[in-house]
Amino acid sequence: MVLNGCASLALIEELLVRVGFRNDIRRTLLMAGRVLALAFVLQLFVRHVVIGQISTAAPLNLVVRDEPYFRSAQETGDALLKSNILVVSSSIQHTLVGPRVGDELIARIDADKGVCLLNSMSFPDVSLRVYRRGC
Repeated sequence: MVLNGCASLALIEELLVRVGFRNDIRRTLLMAGRVLALAFVLQLFVRHVVIGQISTAAPLNLVVRDEPYFRSAQETGDALLKSNILVVSSSIQHTLVGPRVGDELIARIDADKGVCLLNSMSFPDVSLRVYRRGC
């Protein structure tokens, strides 16, 4: 939004130059436009955040587990299958901690009857699969 606003102000300035306004009038019009844009954004912030329903605080109820640090596909698969939503990528070359077991995990989860595939995405060097427990 900020970049769009800056681009719009630059285009407005260019338009004012083409129309032929003098420098002092052009500067006054640009300043008025900036003040109006700031007032509009401030009004949106006050209406939607201060007195509205949008909260600026994000809930920190993220559950972090140790699946990336397990040393075998068996341990990782056992831990992943305890979740309701599973996101698994195929094996990729990386320098991160842990083995590259994505392809083994995908094969194991595909074979599990209690888990169904929600979505599959392919990228140039990796595929990503999203599963749900209890179809």
